[in-house]
Amino acid sequence: EGDISASATVYTGFAQAFGAVAISGQYGGPLYGASYIHNEGSISASATGQYAFIESTGAAVSNFYGSSTIVNSGDISATSRIDGVGFAYATGVSATTSGVKYYADTGVASIYNYGDISATSSIDRGYSYATGAQIAGKYSSVYNSADGVISATASADTWGLVGATGVQAYGKYSTEVVNHGTIEASATSHGTTDI
Repeated sequence: EGDISASATVYTGFAQAFGAVAISGQYGGPLYGASYIHNEGSISASATGQYAFIESTGAAVSNFYGSSTIVNSGDISATSRIDGVGFAYATGVSATTSGVKYYADTGVASIYNYGDISATSSIDRGYSYATGAQIAGKYSSVYNSADGVISATASADTWGLVGATGVQAYGKYSTEVVNHGTIEASATSHGTTDI
């Protein structure tokens, strides 16, 4: 029931912040293991920049061939903000089993949410994208309880290309998303387009 926070700031260049990360089975380690994050407190990640590429992820688990699991009954948040021009990405939680964010052909990935997961990305000008929960595995499943909230919000103040996804799920053989609570996504742009 503690608090974990991470922040990264850059004027120009690249900034990346991760609140909590669990990785196994990579870089010569044993395969078929397990990566696990269980949160009952608060985990947050914040990335800011002026003319930059920035990314924030609240909690991430990754494993080769084994299992990757996130269980949240607290609060997990990711916030990315660019005051000038650039690219801003925010992901609330991510669970993968091939070390690649959007594709996997091994292992079992699972996300269980009983609390709040949020991703917020905002820019003045440029590209802004937010994903509440992202999962990829040979078999993948997302469970959002009646009290659970998964949200993604992306915006551009002046102009930009903006997108938001509540839950993004990929499974080579099976994918399951069970929602008893709230999943929401919002994208707002005052310029080029919303996606």
